Amino acid sequence: MEWIDFLKFILIEDIKNLNFYLRIKQKDVYLINNTYLYLNKKS
Repeated sequence: MEWIDFLKFILIEDIKNLNFYLRIKQKDVYLINNTYLYLNKKS
């Protein structure tokens, strides 16, 4: 039973990390797109 709880804990932590990572990636994409548009408008 204990090792199942341990596995669940690891899984939950992994999912949290994945969510965090994906959110950061989305922000990066958003920033990159905005910067790209801004640079294109200027020229």
